[in-house]
Amino acid sequence: MKVLHVLNHSVPWNDGYAIRSKHIVDFQKKIRISPMVVTSPRHEPEISGMCEIFDDIPYYRTVFKNSLLERLQCKLPVFKEYVTISHIEKRIVEIVEKEKVDIIHSHSPIFCGLPAMWVAKRYNIPFVYEARSNWEDSAVEQGKLKRGDARYRVSRYLETTIFKSCDAIITIANELKKEIVSRGISPDRVYYVPNGVDGERFRPMEKDEKIVDQYEIKGKIIVGFIGSFYAFEGLMYLIKAVPKIIKEYSETKFLIVGDGDEMENLKGMVRDLGIDSYVIFTGRVAYVDILRYYSVIDIFVYPRRSERLTELVTPLKPLEAMSMGKAVLGSNVGGIRELVKEWKTGILFKPCDPEDLARRCLELIQNQEKRDMLCNNVRALVLAERSWNKIVEEYEEIYQAIL
Repeated sequence: MKVLHVLNHSVPWNDGYAIRSKHIVDFQKKIRISPMVVTSPRHEPEISGMCEIFDDIPYYRTVFKNSLLERLQCKLPVFKEYVTISHIEKRIVEIVEKEKVDIIHSHSPIFCGLPAMWVAKRYNIPFVYEARSNWEDSAVEQGKLKRGDARYRVSRYLETTIFKSCDAIITIANELKKEIVSRGISPDRVYYVPNGVDGERFRPMEKDEKIVDQYEIKGKIIVGFIGSFYAFEGLMYLIKAVPKIIKEYSETKFLIVGDGDEMENLKGMVRDLGIDSYVIFTGRVAYVDILRYYSVIDIFVYPRRSERLTELVTPLKPLEAMSMGKAVLGSNVGGIRELVKEWKTGILFKPCDPEDLARRCLELIQNQEKRDMLCNNVRALVLAERSWNKIVEEYEEIYQAIL
């Protein structure tokens, strides 16, 4: 069975979207499915290679022509989206004709879903659409749209059109499934396939001594975050909690791994609070090196704000930390509540509340016995329900049903 996955972007990007996608195709390859990937021009507008291979899976790239007209169009709203959709539609046609695919499986956003839907209809190929989030809500949180404005409403209308036209809809969170059904979609066509984790890759390991030495953190309790720096991730609340934590336990360091829109704001907060010697920003880390950074962090914090997006969508990164036997502290929002069960897979704090974040973090720091108990049990609990080895079989069942 040949399945073409249509993605906004992919590895070597290291955000949750790219990593979930990689896990899906890698594990599908193990169970009688032949996956292949095509990415939109948004992956890398000027990438040189038209096809890259990752773990024996072809990743076809779509590129802008880079003509003067196209460069001008890409600077204008609507025109940029039109150019993006047009290019990826042509690229999907090329791959469908070359590879003779059995299923087209597009992943949000609509810039991937619309061209995939059109090509699937044209060639009479079963079409699956996977909604990772409501993309218009993500755009609002990133400051690209205003909730309820014309572009927001159009985006929502177009995605609902895709929902109504595809053979199956897949979503990653129960709350998101409810939201999709509320748009008049039959529950029988909406499948819940949650985020998972590769337990073989993300497993307990000794602290990487080179990282420990590089950042001079030997003998410290390391509180950390690995991911993208978007405003909805709430990292400003973790920074605000640092003075309260170090006042009670000064042998704590904070390792913030990644990059994103909020980087400069966060660095400015650290300077203003005078906590430069306690907070370390590593910058973006290559996918192949990420385990080394996971290894040195004792307590992972996911301080997401309570927003429409975070209440509906479950993050992937906490599962990686849990699979490595780490203590997890998350804000009490819907997407994280789906993963974190109190003192079983982690603990929760009030969203947007640095005081409560600090209080609960100190519970983990100062009570090593309870922290060790949590760390010793969390891996087995998360792998029992969230191993990709098990989750990926659900894709095969969905594909067989629509074929």
